[in-house]
Amino acid sequence: MTNLGSYIITIMIFIILTGILFILISNLFSFRRLDQYPAPNNWPKVSILIPARNEELTINSCIESLLDQDYGNFEILVLDDESTDNTLSILNELAKQNILLKVIYGKPVPSGWVGKNWACDQLSKLADGDYI
Repeated sequence: MTNLGSYIITIMIFIILTGILFILISNLFSFRRLDQYPAPNNWPKVSILIPARNEELTINSCIESLLDQDYGNFEILVLDDESTDNTLSILNELAKQNILLKVIYGKPVPSGWVGKNWACDQLSKLADGDYI
């Protein structure tokens, strides 16, 4: 490649990168930030649905992390899907400590259904939230 060809490619790359930099800088000044939006008067209620089966090793940390969030209008519905470990006793203990947590005892899976789908269907029918 000749020196002229290298020079032209270098100029083209410089122009493209300068254009990208210009777009980036203009976006930083033109995009609205979250703090510029007014907070809603009524936050929509969110239903968090958790199907659980034999989750004794992880269910406590999962529920506690959800309860620690700062969003104010939510409920947590956990369906124990016939667990054979200590999942249900852990959930019941957590539910005693927080009214946002509701424990549901799952019904046996009917013919034609798959376990998690059946659990989610049961949970969705009990959810009160605007969003699930």
